[in-house]
Amino acid sequence: MKRLFQNKKRGFTLIEVVLYVAIAGMVVFALGFLVKESGETRLRQRVMAEVEQQGLLISDHISQAIRNAASITTPSAGNTTSSLTLAYADVLKNPTVFDVSADAVQITEGAESPIPLTNTRVLVTDFSFHNLSLASTPGSVQFSFTLNYVLSSDDATRFQYSRTFYGAASLR
Repeated sequence: MKRLFQNKKRGFTLIEVVLYVAIAGMVVFALGFLVKESGETRLRQRVMAEVEQQGLLISDHISQAIRNAASITTPSAGNTTSSLTLAYADVLKNPTVFDVSADAVQITEGAESPIPLTNTRVLVTDFSFHNLSLASTPGSVQFSFTLNYVLSSDDATRFQYSRTFYGAASLR
C-alpha cells in the first residue's frame, strides 16, 4: 500500500495550465495597453506644449514690440490687416514688420532679413492685427492668430491640435 502512494507523480493538470496561460496573457495584454496609452499621452502633451510655448512667445514678442514702438504705421486706425508695421526712433529697427510667410510668423527689423519666430512644427493661420487707436491717444493694437501643430502622416489622424491666441498692447 505504501508503494502506491509513492509512485504518484506531482504535476499540473490541463485545466491549471490553461488557467495560468490565460491569466499571464491578460497581464501581458494589460501591460502592453498601458505602455501604448502612456506613449500616446506623452505625444499629446508634447504637441500641446509646443503650440502653447510658441504661441506665448509670439504674443510676448508682438506685445513688447508694440509697447516699445514710437508709432503704428499699419494698420491705420480702425482697420484690420494681416501684418503689423511699427515705427521706431532707432534707425536700425525702423520699420519693424510682423507678418506671415510660408505659414510662419516672421519679424523684419529695418533693412535686416526676416527672422522666423516659429519653427517648422507649427503652422500659423488667421494672423490679424486691428488698430484700436483713437484720436489724440497712444496707439493700441489688438492681434490674434491660430497655431496648428504639424503632424507626421502616421499621427495625423490621432492628434490634431490648434489654438487661437489673442492679445492687445498699447504704445507707451
